[in-house]
Amino acid sequence: MRKLPEAELKVMAALWDAGGEAGSEELLCAVDEPWSRTTLLTLLKRLESRGFVTAAREGRVNRYRAAVAREAYLETEGESLLDRLCNHSIREFVRAMYDGERISPEELEDLRRYIDEVAGK
Repeated sequence: MRKLPEAELKVMAALWDAGGEAGSEELLCAVDEPWSRTTLLTLLKRLESRGFVTAAREGRVNRYRAAVAREAYLETEGESLLDRLCNHSIREFVRAMYDGERISPEELEDLRRYIDEVAGK
């Protein structure tokens, strides 16, 4: 799966947040950018050509549906990040976040509970 440029990722995030389906006007309101409708439609067309969204005509407008789940994209991006920056070491990534004070004690506890939950499966 290809990595998305930042603008296209913002559109996908808005689409995922909308439950995986939305019209262009809904997406234009959801993205926190001063984009024109034309800019958004161009980004949606790119996403459609890359297989990230599908478009279906409903009346006079298109409805867009996510063709790639957020979780699938996050998994691919997470692996890529680990490979590129941390020599595929989750420990190195977490250590960098913790040492850089990017992980709060609450998040660390949440991570600990998650690891215990996954280890117990």
